[in-house]
Amino acid sequence: MTSPIATGGAGTHFESRVAAYYLAAALVQTGVRGLAEGLAHRVRLQRAFEGQPLDDVIVDAQAPTGVATLSLQVKRSIAFGDNALFHKVIAECWETLQTPSFREGTDRFGIALGITSAAIEEAAQNVLNWARQSADAADFFLRLRKPNFSSEDMRRFEVAVRMALEQASAGRVGDDVLWKFLKHFV
Repeated sequence: MTSPIATGGAGTHFESRVAAYYLAAALVQTGVRGLAEGLAHRVRLQRAFEGQPLDDVIVDAQAPTGVATLSLQVKRSIAFGDNALFHKVIAECWETLQTPSFREGTDRFGIALGITSAAIEEAAQNVLNWARQSADAADFFLRLRKPNFSSEDMRRFEVAVRMALEQASAGRVGDDVLWKFLKHFV
């Protein structure tokens, strides 16, 4: 027997809520959750036909330095680890990072989640925040690999992302590349 949540469109309803949130932000020209700065001014939905790897919700914000873009895949839930859905979304994030129009240091990409967990809220969010706050990859990995400074859950998240990126890029992913990815991931 299949759960009514799985067959009843719960994910579609959540995606509509996420889109509504960003559309409201554009309407009142307020900040964009997921971007460091800027006021929302345009929201695009379902843009795979334009070649957007992360196509569910794309938000453009006007920042002091120009336009900043947030590209999101919306998922009701996702397990961060060695599974097909996580690998697929990380591959789409990787593809977004590789596009010629991606502005390093300005644009962001990621996953909008409906159901989260302590591991995501604590470990994953801390890793992503540390990546953005680190001066370089060496600084980031020094903190992440230091026992009793970071948690085992944080290190497991880093390994899961690295494995998914290596699958997506069909090669080894070095620390500099992983740090660059993580500091743009939300």
